[in-house]
Amino acid sequence: MKKRKNKWLLTLLIFSILQFGGLFALDRFLKQPEMTDVASEIVERPKITSAPAEAVKYLISEDGSEIAYTTANNELVIADAEKKELFREVVGNVSYLHWLSKSNALLYVVDKQYSQQLYLLQTINLQMAMVEDANATNNNAYKLLKHWNGNKRTIENVYFSPYVEFFNIHVKNGTKDELYKYKAGSGLYQIPIYFKIQSIEYDDRNDIMTITTVDGDKHRIEDLHDVPVKKSQNNSTQYNNQQNNQNNNQNNNQNNNPNTNQNNYPGQNNNQNNYPIIIGK
Repeated sequence: MKKRKNKWLLTLLIFSILQFGGLFALDRFLKQPEMTDVASEIVERPKITSAPAEAVKYLISEDGSEIAYTTANNELVIADAEKKELFREVVGNVSYLHWLSKSNALLYVVDKQYSQQLYLLQTINLQMAMVEDANATNNNAYKLLKHWNGNKRTIENVYFSPYVEFFNIHVKNGTKDELYKYKAGSGLYQIPIYFKIQSIEYDDRNDIMTITTVDGDKHRIEDLHDVPVKKSQNNSTQYNNQQNNQNNNQNNNQNNNPNTNQNNYPGQNNNQNNYPIIIGK
């Protein structure tokens, strides 16, 4: 009787140990991971938060991965978050810097004595060049988009579509408004407008601009013929006829001068088309 009791107690003990071990294993399986363990597995990419001491004018890209800045020696410098210089070159007096959001492209304007030049610089081309040649620096990564005579123009805003990779530029030429559009296939060209702009609403998914004029009229510009279509009714037939005639004259002038912006200017690289212009990452 005593032996049977001892055997029963031993069986109960073994069963209890197995049950405890099973519950412990189940608890470990269902247990939430420690926050320190999760944090240690996440590697955050470094971001730029400040400019170097030599920077006179600077702009950090939207994702914090790159910075563009100028120096007192009229250099333009592009560096990444690891402080690696992708570009350093004397370009002149840079009056404007603008990173196209969600891309690796930089627009900048250089003021000359009697002119202004608009450039597009893409860091993906710099990175591609460095992969091919460790000693490479610029290697045609920047492209002259527009040469303006005089120095009255200021860029009001840039409207970039990451979906179609076009961008539109609103420029003030003194008191006159100008609109430009860039496409990789056709370059930068001017959209003819004959009104003063109060504000612009931009649909970046469909690349549509809705413009409100200072007179309260609304115009819609779509990527069809890039001709403003008036949304609000205007009772002046003379105005509409004049606008149509000016549009036709502008289009004829552009067709008769296809190479208007293809001339070389000081600071432009003659072999700038060796690398493709790719807006998006």
